[in-house]
Amino acid sequence: MSFTTTEFNIGSTFAIPGVGLDIVGYENGHKHQAFVPDLINEYQFRKSILMIVAAWWQMETNPLYLWGPMGTGKTSVLLQFAARMNIPVQLVSCHDRLETPDLVGRYILNDDGGMDFIDGPLVTAMRHGHLLILDEIDYLNPATAAGMNGLREGLPLTIPETGEVVRPVAGFKLAVTGNTCGNGDELNVYPGVNRLNQAFLDGFVGLEVGYPDESVEIEILKSVMGDIDESVLKAMVSVASSIRKLFMGNPENEGNESIEVTMSTRTLVRWARWRMISDDHDTPWEFAMGVALGWRVSPETKAVINGIIDREFA
Repeated sequence: MSFTTTEFNIGSTFAIPGVGLDIVGYENGHKHQAFVPDLINEYQFRKSILMIVAAWWQMETNPLYLWGPMGTGKTSVLLQFAARMNIPVQLVSCHDRLETPDLVGRYILNDDGGMDFIDGPLVTAMRHGHLLILDEIDYLNPATAAGMNGLREGLPLTIPETGEVVRPVAGFKLAVTGNTCGNGDELNVYPGVNRLNQAFLDGFVGLEVGYPDESVEIEILKSVMGDIDESVLKAMVSVASSIRKLFMGNPENEGNESIEVTMSTRTLVRWARWRMISDDHDTPWEFAMGVALGWRVSPETKAVINGIIDREFA
């Protein structure tokens, strides 16, 4: 491993009051610093999720599976954790056409007319001690996922094209995210999601990541909208909560009135940004929502969402 370790205090590093624990990360300025994610200063960590991620990083040898609805911050919490700990990351967006050579590496033509083998993100992470994040793992072909079973146990990887045996160095870890826990999508909310092999899933520790509490989303909105009356921010979060309750993928929705979309925290922030520049419109809240979310819903759903907005901001 090419990094000098150092201890980070969780409370001060992640702005979590009352937590005095230290965890091990890397000193700034190492030669793989270019692979460390950009730090977002205003990012709001949720203590319950952060503590699981921190404990996993500190002591767990098995990979981590974060799952939950779209836009709940599964990937961002990993990236922002890594940014503050100076952890280099290999981030891969999964899809059903992603194959093992895309992860391991492939030959490419060099300037001399010959062929050079170039490491893929998996081999790069193993060789140099990076954190490998497979985003939306449940879109990955199950056969490709099953091919990584040995990684969960720290086994070496043989590159078929070269015969080289790559052993994971200290610091290499695997984390994945998904909209499902790997058992498929019975409600067909996320088309294209696959049911993953149980032998593959057996090697993970997992955590469901839901939407943030009202207080957290209010703080996130404050970072976007500045000095806005908190009652307005509460009303915005209430709109988002109402949309989530009506989403057909919400297991608590009894189906009396269902809509085809939900409102992620990401969309909530987008709505806030557009609302800040929409005062010239007759219906600024509805206009901003149309740009943030309403453009991709049915007319019936748009009417339902606008009705929710009208009730909150009447």
